[in-house]
Amino acid sequence: MPDAPELLVVGSIALDTREGPFGKVKEELGGSAVYFALAASLVVPVKVSAPLGNDAVDQVAKAFDRRPIDTSLIHVLDAPTYRWTARQEHGRNVDLGSSDRIYDRWEPHVPREFAGWAFVGSMRPDRQAQAMKLLQPARLLAADAMLSYVKGHTSDAKDVLRRASWYFCNEEEFASVVARGIGGESGEQGRDGAHRRWQRARAGAAELSGLRHHRGRRCGGRRHAGAVVEYRRPARWSSGRARVRRGLRVADHRIHRSAWHRQRNHWACRCANGGGVGMSSTRVVIITGDLVEQKVDAIVNAANNDLMLGGGVAGAIRRAGGPAIQDECDAHGPVKVGEAAITGAGALHARYVLHAASMTLGGRTTRESLGSSMDHVFRLARQHDVDTIAVPAVGTGIAGFPIDECGRVMAESLHSALSEGWQPTEVRFVLFGEDAKRPFEAAFWHVFAQFQGPVR
Repeated sequence: MPDAPELLVVGSIALDTREGPFGKVKEELGGSAVYFALAASLVVPVKVSAPLGNDAVDQVAKAFDRRPIDTSLIHVLDAPTYRWTARQEHGRNVDLGSSDRIYDRWEPHVPREFAGWAFVGSMRPDRQAQAMKLLQPARLLAADAMLSYVKGHTSDAKDVLRRASWYFCNEEEFASVVARGIGGESGEQGRDGAHRRWQRARAGAAELSGLRHHRGRRCGGRRHAGAVVEYRRPARWSSGRARVRRGLRVADHRIHRSAWHRQRNHWACRCANGGGVGMSSTRVVIITGDLVEQKVDAIVNAANNDLMLGGGVAGAIRRAGGPAIQDECDAHGPVKVGEAAITGAGALHARYVLHAASMTLGGRTTRESLGSSMDHVFRLARQHDVDTIAVPAVGTGIAGFPIDECGRVMAESLHSALSEGWQPTEVRFVLFGEDAKRPFEAAFWHVFAQFQGPVR
């Protein structure tokens, strides 16, 4: 590539600790500058500017060995290297915190009047904003986002976005940008404007497969950053846009269920496979599997009260169900925390998606908000004649709610719904893996068993 411009990355060098369904790694080399440099060096030479503690020098030297990576701007400091800890849940990382004191002793250094291509990776936002300012002469200037920093350092995040030609973020990070009016306006105008930009980005991304970058354009000397949207597979459209709300039609074949089926009120034994128990002819099962593949009347979404389908369960629903679900959420509008909403299910096997809003956007789920939102979900299910329903462990991903406590709350809410007269054929709790299923199942059955006997 003889005409390739000079390439620079300013970012973090980290020692990462991550745990997930397949095990745990402790203090492995990572960080935005490391990942970018290793990838870019496969194509062109790259220069790195970053702080590095004495405790990770050997790891960096080994990783960069014999690669066209210029390390002359890496500053080795007598301080601990940046640390980041995360847990993988539902295919995404849940940030468990970081230690970034090294940035107190370091400021970004870049070549004077740098005119090549520059990428400013995620790092402490004040230092990221400094680097963006220093690199304004760059021919192309890109930046990366990190959810916890977007939430905690809004003004710096706004400055980074304002200066960027390209801005890389996942959907949860972008949703946080929207919620905080970081896109340029404030208040309702900011939310509406940013949301319109997000809608345009989603519409463009629907025509693409894999990772696509929507490049910002230059206007009047200013740079406007476009969103980067990730779709892990090609967008799936339902046959005919006119049918996107087909899930809201009355299910005529369910209206005439017999009085015998609706009124009998006895307890069934646990099923032969040990996975279920009956109440008023309702079968309750707890399984591991893929929520979006369940062939049921309705699936439950772990939602925020803005009904923005970001990552985790909501992201999986959006990817599998197509854009129609988010379109209906936008038309519905926000709900209160502890409430729920119902939409069609797009291209999913289900008729409905029931959105349990147990948290604010980027917030935490509480016992009260989970119980209230699930009470609303089951009430909506009864009102819309839902006969079979699939429910995830709502609130246990990014919202941070304990999996065992989730099982207890689900048992209480389900029993309450059944005791009020809802008589579905099956309630199916779908867990991400055995590590989640075991504590959820134990807690659920411990509580649910206390209610055994005819409902008064």
